[in-house]
Amino acid sequence: MKAKSWLQWSGLIFGLTLCGMTGSALAAGALAISGNPGGTYGWAVAMANSDLAATAALNRCGIGCQIVLRFEKGCGAYVIDESIRSSISGWGAADTAHAAQNRAMTECMLLGGKSCVVRVWGCN
Repeated sequence: MKAKSWLQWSGLIFGLTLCGMTGSALAAGALAISGNPGGTYGWAVAMANSDLAATAALNRCGIGCQIVLRFEKGCGAYVIDESIRSSISGWGAADTAHAAQNRAMTECMLLGGKSCVVRVWGCN
């Protein structure tokens, strides 16, 4: 077996560094949702920054949508109260999907939600 030269090793290390930087750079996410409960939504994760994620989420959602959640790393979740005529919602961002969902659910219930359910979630 032939030993790798310094140039080959440095190329490998440079390549792994670029992969690591690219992976960590794609860490922003956003959620856009229409104003009415049960309406449309647009979700974008693994974007370079939250502005790009917000633009992608709005494009996927369509006309009449607004950004309700941005997060720079980890996971995000959005919860709504499905009670009749309720406009209560909650959102959360955390390191794991479960923690983000729990934060969003807690916010919804603290605001008076009676039938809070996770509407959408995602992780970078």
